[in-house]
Parts: sequence; structure tokens; C-alpha cells
Amino acid sequence: MKKEAELKIRKAKKEDIAQIEEIYREGVVDEVKTQFPKKTKKNILKDFDKWKKEHKKSYKKDIKSLSERFIVALIEKEIVGFANAKIQSYDKTQGEINRIYLKRNWRGKKISKALLKDLLMWLKSRKVDSVAAGMFIKNKKSRDLHKSFGFKNTAIRMQKKFKK
Repeated sequence: MKKEAELKIRKAKKEDIAQIEEIYREGVVDEVKTQFPKKTKKNILKDFDKWKKEHKKSYKKDIKSLSERFIVALIEKEIVGFANAKIQSYDKTQGEINRIYLKRNWRGKKISKALLKDLLMWLKSRKVDSVAAGMFIKNKKSRDLHKSFGFKNTAIRMQKKFKK
């Protein structure tokens, strides 16, 4: 019988950024396609790639920040996902889950649950009063994950597009 590979979670390092960006890119395509089925992969990636430099700058800053926790999930030394949370700077009592993304073939294996648990433990240890998370309304798996940890719906964000 084959032994199941062990999941390890550790703080992200600068050297992880290329893999993090690839996972994020794949996840954004899937997430946007779920919310906006008519958008093409090509158009989603065109929009995504406009922000590539900003993403990398942001990752470097987030990895070093003391008010953020940026982690990666590894299975047999392969980065299979990442997540990050931050403490809001305006009052230090509000935490926010920013991102939880996994490689496509590692979804549905409770890895995102382990990542979210780690982030929540970190935020609790920093004495935040509450934690918020945002996600697309059609991202049922993310909504269900957060609800399983006690998150409740508190707001709806609406968007209107103008015709060009």
C-alpha cells in the first residue's frame, strides 16, 4: 500500500514567487471563468498579465511584512498552493484572508482547509477581533470552505459595467 504524501505548510520565500505566480495565474483563469463564463482564457490572461510586475512586487512586500502571513503548501517539496492573510493597518483589530489558491490537480484534497486553518491561527495569535474574506459569488467551493470555519455573509459587493 502506497503511503500518502505528507502536507507541509511553511512561510513563503522570495524564491517561491515564480511558482506562486503560476498557481495564481491558473487559479484566476478558473475563478474568472466560473464567475464570467463568456470570458475567454485569452482575454483573462491578457488582463492578468498586465499586472505581472505589480504581483511580483506585492509578493515580495507581503512575504517580508510583519502584518501579513504568506504561506505555501508543499507535498514532497512541490509547492501545490499558497495563501495569505493580513492585519488591517488602520486599527490592527481586523484580519483579512487575501488569497487561497491551489494547483488545479491538488484541489479537493483538504489543502485549502489546512491553509485557512493556519492563517486563522496566526490572526488569532495576533489578537484580531474579526476576520473578513472576499470571493466571487459563484465560487461555491470557497464560500463553503469559509462557512465551514464559521464565516458568515455580511456584505454584498455589486458591479456595473459601462458599454464602450
